[in-house]
Formats: sequence, structure tokens, C-alpha cells
Amino acid sequence: MREAVFLRRTPVVLPPRLHPMHNAGHEVTATWDQYLDLDQVAIRLAGQVIPVVVVQRQTAIESESMPVLTVQPERTITAAENEHYRLIIRQSAHGLRLPGVHDGLLSYPVLWTPAAGVADRAERVIRQLGAYHAMHVRRGDRLRHKASPNLAEETEPRRIQEVLDSNLPAGAIIYIATDESDRGFFDALRSRQRIFQFFDFPELRELVDSPAPDNFLLYAIEKIIFDRAISRIYTFADPGGKARVSLSKDVGWS
Repeated sequence: MREAVFLRRTPVVLPPRLHPMHNAGHEVTATWDQYLDLDQVAIRLAGQVIPVVVVQRQTAIESESMPVLTVQPERTITAAENEHYRLIIRQSAHGLRLPGVHDGLLSYPVLWTPAAGVADRAERVIRQLGAYHAMHVRRGDRLRHKASPNLAEETEPRRIQEVLDSNLPAGAIIYIATDESDRGFFDALRSRQRIFQFFDFPELRELVDSPAPDNFLLYAIEKIIFDRAISRIYTFADPGGKARVSLSKDVGWS
């Protein structure tokens, strides 16, 4: 989106390729507008909000009548190429990595709006929770990641309870967003706080407990629930060194 604005082009998005490892091994067939409102995408640039017109397609554009340039993720598009090629395709299975490209392009915030179905489910859960706090507990594959050597110990219920006792009153309502597969893992916390997870809400449970689960849709909804909480407890320490309550001393974005 940033690059499209910079090059004065229209971004074309194809169906996302979502890895089954984050969805209990199930493939997901989806389009971006199931997660995001593509009519409400914008960039904040020099104090201005610039709308971005996004075109969504089911299949790639194939044309012999226009010049097409295919490039790798970290390759910068030159002014001459931008002038000559009508279609530019970036090939990447893991998203774009553009360090230092276009003089700070990555510093321009992209403004996303959740799809109506995502926002509606989140609002329904938030109304049911009332005044609540939120905690993110990343475990799953990250327990074996060399960048998180302390994570397993620091996300044990006993250690989590210590963080809760230091930051929240007894009886506080806490929504836990987690990739921990054991649904009884946090039961020990329920004696001192009112703990809720996705499976406590039918409108969220049906997204995962179905023949065609979509954990990515659940993630989009839980992101809103997390952001709207009175206070938040993160899994990892802030990568930029900002102060925040976290379970682990290891650094991470969430």
C-alpha cells in the first residue's frame, strides 16, 4: 500500500495465502475483504490521510498487451521502470521486506479498517465483557524459538498469576488471547480473576470449532478486543524499549 501511493499506482490484491500451521493444519480459502474493509484503506503521509483505492482480484492479471515487470521483495523500483511498466508484480511468499526503500517509505502508517463482520463480532463480545482487561499469551511454535529462551517458564500459569497480582485487582475480568491449544491451561487463574477466552463466546467458538476453521478471522477479532481493553498485558517486552506490562523479558511485537 505504501509503495503504491509512492509510485502513484493502484494496488491489486490476490487472495491471501494463509499458512495452515496457524490454523490447526487446515487450509483457509479466503479473500482479504473477509478481514479488512478494502474501501477504507489509507496512508498517513506528512500529516495528511491519503485514501488508497484497492482492487481485489481472484486471479492474477495476465496480459501480453502491456509491459510487465516482476521483481523480488527487496528490489527498488526505479523512476524509469515506473514510467515504462504498466504492471509491477512483487514475488514473495512471506510479505514485502523493503528496508530503506524509497527514503523512509516504511515509516508511513497504513490505516486499516476491519471488515464489518469482524467489527460486529468484536463489538458483541466487548458488550458482554463489560469493563475488562486483556492479556496476550503467545506460546505454540514460539516456545521452541531461539529468540524466546525464557518464554516457556514465563508463561506458566504460576508466573502469569504473579504478573496479574502485581497489576490487576482480584476479581478483574480478563480476556486472554492465546495460541495455547490446551483449553484448560489457564484454569488455575480462575480462582482469583474472571478469565474469558474465545470458546466462552459462541460467535467466536464457531470460527474455530467447525469443519472449516478460520483462526485468522479469530485473530482479527481478538486484535480489536485486545486494543479496546482498559489495560493490556503483552507476551513480550517492547522491541523499541517502550514501557509496557509483559509476561516475558524476551523481546517481541506482541
